Amino acid sequence: MPSPKTTISTLVLASLWTGLVAAQDASFGEVRLPIEPVPGRIAILGSRAWTWSDQSGQGASVYRLVVERDVQLDLAGYALSADSAVLWISPRPDLGPETVQVFANLEGVGTPDAAASVALAADTLSVQGVIRLTTPIELLADVVEDGPVDRPAEVRAVAELQRFLGAIKKDQPPPPLPLDQLSQDRPGEPISEIVDAEDLTRTLPQPSDSGPIMHGRGVLSLAAGRVARTLDGREQSIVLQDGVSVTYREPETGRVLELSAQRAVVFLNETGTSSIGAIRASAVDGIYLEGDVIASDGKYTLRGPRVFYDVRNDKALILDAVFSTFDTSRGFPLYV
Repeated sequence: MPSPKTTISTLVLASLWTGLVAAQDASFGEVRLPIEPVPGRIAILGSRAWTWSDQSGQGASVYRLVVERDVQLDLAGYALSADSAVLWISPRPDLGPETVQVFANLEGVGTPDAAASVALAADTLSVQGVIRLTTPIELLADVVEDGPVDRPAEVRAVAELQRFLGAIKKDQPPPPLPLDQLSQDRPGEPISEIVDAEDLTRTLPQPSDSGPIMHGRGVLSLAAGRVARTLDGREQSIVLQDGVSVTYREPETGRVLELSAQRAVVFLNETGTSSIGAIRASAVDGIYLEGDVIASDGKYTLRGPRVFYDVRNDKALILDAVFSTFDTSRGFPLYV
């Protein structure tokens, strides 16, 4: 039975050792996860654990945990068991003194106490969240050692974190213009004539004839604050909550489609994989998203409260949709 017990307060997290050499994963402390905070605790139990902290050049602190064998993890009331768990924990003072953001990469994952309809089993699972702590972070293990440590699970977790950070940092929108600058004059030419709608549409980016929105050869990556898998006979689905990001990529063409929402359900066929980091589009039957849904390929952007995309038949249903693009010849956005 694990005996050494360690509690980590947010005060300690906010003042981690500054003399440490920055590691390649310390950039997690420089990223602000776009997820609403949820109240709860962080508790980790296992047979053996390593702890240490990293400091990035910008002063962002990251507390590190590697736990192996008979791991039990409680993240804001969501319980998971795993063979190993690798965690990055960083304070979020912008959201309050007791708030932290977490990235956890788990291997050999299960939810033994969950009902069969929402049980989860996966070889690898990455979980992200922002938690407003109700108690200090708790670590309970037979052996607790100082890190860093070069364990196979930690090496694989670093690679998974880098892929996740790449998706977060890619194509971040520019900061909004301050309100006091909106009334200031802008360089440019005044409008000399009124152009009819038909002339405007000729300058818009032309649609491609490349086929369906998502080809079977493409790959989807999923990220969310909470992830759960449901199994019902040969049907299975992945339920995503608390801030969802879905990235579709075509390796052959380089085409990228970004989807974001508050919640989503991804319906898989019998060929579906257990990893949410790389799912073949051919294994997906459909995707349902709701809550501030945004879909963009870089040229066109679509917004709506609810979206369902039938991947197999390449058909989509969107409620109260707002479509937008940018007229590069005249330098202003267009909305439909």
